Amino acid sequence: MRPKTDRQGKAGGRSGPTGRKEDGRAAAGRKRRDLNRERLLTTAARMLRDHGYEGVTVETLSRAARVSRTTFYKHFQGKADLLKAMVAEVARRVEAAIVPLRNLPDRGGVESEVLANMLRVVDVFEASLPLFRVLFGGGRWTAGLEDEAVEALEQRMLAVIREALAQGVRFRLIRALDIEVATLAIWGSFHKVILQPLGRGRMDADEARRRVPLLVDYHVGGLLGA
Repeated sequence: MRPKTDRQGKAGGRSGPTGRKEDGRAAAGRKRRDLNRERLLTTAARMLRDHGYEGVTVETLSRAARVSRTTFYKHFQGKADLLKAMVAEVARRVEAAIVPLRNLPDRGGVESEVLANMLRVVDVFEASLPLFRVLFGGGRWTAGLEDEAVEALEQRMLAVIREALAQGVRFRLIRALDIEVATLAIWGSFHKVILQPLGRGRMDADEARRRVPLLVDYHVGGLLGA
């Protein structure tokens, strides 16, 4: 038995043009959903910064983001779920920014790898400053709910610094030392001198970029010169 064909002579199913229209509508729907989600995240960062976690409701957030409450609940179960999504977005952006270390055959390699990764983190901060100021502002807006994001960044950066120092020791570019103590000292300075002022609005990204090389030179350069 011959298969049934449509008017264009194609076997079964929808015609090519109709299928393409449906694919186009599906793509447009996905784009609209992604835009609504991004708008909710961006608006939430601004409102949390201005009003605090308790001062923002699903209703006021949805109205400010120009979406319905129904649309909000299509993306998030509630405010806590929204904040978790913000934390996940921070972790994703930081993870994407940090580049794994290569072999470091010379003194400049150790310092340049740590410096490059720290500058990339500053770039991520600048690209979405309201969101990062909420999550890294010292708990002023979210009652400490941002700790997961801070912990994710801290662990990733500690790994980068630790590996750079370990490679420096293996290549005999720096003297043997307590790598863990040195790693914590470098990260502690970066967090206190760079990330906290950025997160609290006391420093802009350009000033952070000016400070990072000085910080790396003081810590890592000092070890290399020892």
